[in-house]
Amino acid sequence: APGFARSQHIVPARNCHVAPASLPLKVLAFAEPAACARHCVNRMPENSLESVLVIGAGTIGLSIVQALRIMGAEKITVIEPDSSKRALALKLGAAEVYAPGELESSVRFTGAIDVVAAQTTLNDACTRVYAGGTVVCMGVPAGPREIPLPSMQRFERDLLNSGMYIPEDFDVVIKWLAEGLFETSELVTDLYPVSEAARAFERAQQNDSIKVMLQFADE
Repeated sequence: APGFARSQHIVPARNCHVAPASLPLKVLAFAEPAACARHCVNRMPENSLESVLVIGAGTIGLSIVQALRIMGAEKITVIEPDSSKRALALKLGAAEVYAPGELESSVRFTGAIDVVAAQTTLNDACTRVYAGGTVVCMGVPAGPREIPLPSMQRFERDLLNSGMYIPEDFDVVIKWLAEGLFETSELVTDLYPVSEAARAFERAQQNDSIKVMLQFADE
């Protein structure tokens, strides 16, 4: 099996990060999505954090909402089709939530983060920031995307991209988790014993799941 879905995996010591022994593994497992979120928000200029639009509220989107809250964003708005995920976004720090198509076209933000990277969501992100605002593409596009370059150029809107994380991000978010700043229990929709891993992978593909976790007997 690829990745860590194997009985043994050896990594270089430099890839390891120190975490408090008291931090449960089911909480520490969120260091990776939290590190993605912290890296994404950390790429944005401080003046873009006044009002931020987040498009998409899955595991990464909801992690970004929390990272924005922790890192001082003044107002967070979320666009997400699933009503339960919208409700969770409000609980985790968003001020306003909308289903796609509900937000008036005239509403603008100082920053926008596209966690979907579809053509429609990228267009929305690029046209919803004020002049001089910042757009970050966090989602993974399935292919080439067009950018509304005339308005991007005219109004000096910046397009950044966030791919993953660096070691510093892990160190920071481990502290968030240890201090209880980053909520994890609300993000776990399902917990399976490792003997039912195949079912867990199937469940993780369903749109209403957020984070599906495997529980090992000795945890």
